[in-house]
Amino acid sequence: MIKIIVASKHLLTRQGLKSLFREQSEFRLVGEAADGMETIHLVERMQPDVLVLDLAINGIDGFEVMRKLHKRVPQTGIVVLTDYINNVFLTEALIAGARAHVNKGAGFDELALAIKKVAQGQYLITGLSEDERLKAIIRRVRKKTDPLGTLTIRECDVLRLVARGETSASIAGLLDISRRTVEVHRARVMRKLRLDGEVDLVCYARKLGIIG
Repeated sequence: MIKIIVASKHLLTRQGLKSLFREQSEFRLVGEAADGMETIHLVERMQPDVLVLDLAINGIDGFEVMRKLHKRVPQTGIVVLTDYINNVFLTEALIAGARAHVNKGAGFDELALAIKKVAQGQYLITGLSEDERLKAIIRRVRKKTDPLGTLTIRECDVLRLVARGETSASIAGLLDISRRTVEVHRARVMRKLRLDGEVDLVCYARKLGIIG
């Protein structure tokens, strides 16, 4: 049974979905919320499989709700309900943490399918699930949400060598660049990966398999 929380500022939307979920044995509604912070607290407490989030929500912005929950409760998949769709919106919603988009004009069967897909860790965008544009968007999202995807090739080289224990001077020689350039790359790597020191960098590199 898939545990679901519904969040919308519209009472009618919440009541309607609640009624529909009651008729489906595979779904279990475990909570509802009308504003952003309430949604965040409820999801953190209940940890449902899926959050059905209407971007029309009181309080903090729906995108901020997604960003916070994506960090705090990443195991909860997010299905976004909205009236509009375009590539810019899709990219930002997916980067914020959404895994599916369902237009409010869609039928309940489409929402049910999206919930099932998201509960399985998959992506589904109504009307675009087989579209190459969606695949391109997901690739861009994965690149943006993966910190390594923000590094340049040279920064990756410096990361690997610093993690291996090389000094700035030795890295400069190995890469045929100045020591000052190495230090600049090192600082950018630390900033982009949000690392506090070289111990953190080595641990990060080992976790990703960059070094043994």
